[in-house]
Amino acid sequence: MGVKVQGVIDAEHYENHTFEGQDFDALRFQGCVFTQPRFVDCTGYHVDFRDCIIEQPVSVGTTWDKIRLFNSTLTYPAVLLRARDLNTISGSTLIDVHIVGSTLPTSSSLVITDSRITGSISNVVFVENTDHTQCVQVDLTECQLTNVCFVGIPAERLRLPKHLEGFICPDWQEVAATLQPYVRHVVESAPVKSPEYEAATRVRRALELDEYYGRNLSERGARFISELAFADDSPVSQAVKEIYAKSIDI
Repeated sequence: MGVKVQGVIDAEHYENHTFEGQDFDALRFQGCVFTQPRFVDCTGYHVDFRDCIIEQPVSVGTTWDKIRLFNSTLTYPAVLLRARDLNTISGSTLIDVHIVGSTLPTSSSLVITDSRITGSISNVVFVENTDHTQCVQVDLTECQLTNVCFVGIPAERLRLPKHLEGFICPDWQEVAATLQPYVRHVVESAPVKSPEYEAATRVRRALELDEYYGRNLSERGARFISELAFADDSPVSQAVKEIYAKSIDI
């Protein structure tokens, strides 16, 4: 157990400072500047950075959980940021960061609003939150996305890289209504080990999740079709494309 640090730390400037063996718990850094800080063998739980500047942080043997950034700038971190460690990013700018989920994309509790992110995001599933602010005013135009899903989130909110804009379906509810019976038919008729069956199962799961998380929206709006955007040359991905070709131009 390290030295516990709680409460509020206001307007401190840490330059080339090493935090070692500290236990940050329910802590808020307010208006602080971190220049090349090192966090060594620390733990951070429910830590807020508000109106802070964090430049080139290094994290060694340190674990984080439920980290929140408000009106802050984070640039060139030396480590990957795990989506499961982050809780909120709001009004912030993140430069050359790499946010990663698990090998198999799973839903993240991370909520991002009114922020700009450059770098990359991979294997992360963003889901609509209860107050319908997920991804509002979020600029990802200079961010490399890989296997990223936006479940139940109207694509009108998204600012994506140009090459991904073609995978936004504007009349999603109509397309989903057409796809559902067809996908059901494929699941019921195709051999279980066939690419067609796996593709139909994948699309059906996407439809179900999107309907579940978007159920309280007054208008569902457009949808970013991630299962098409990140399709590869595998037989299953080709079968996914064939399913969508029944309803939209791809």
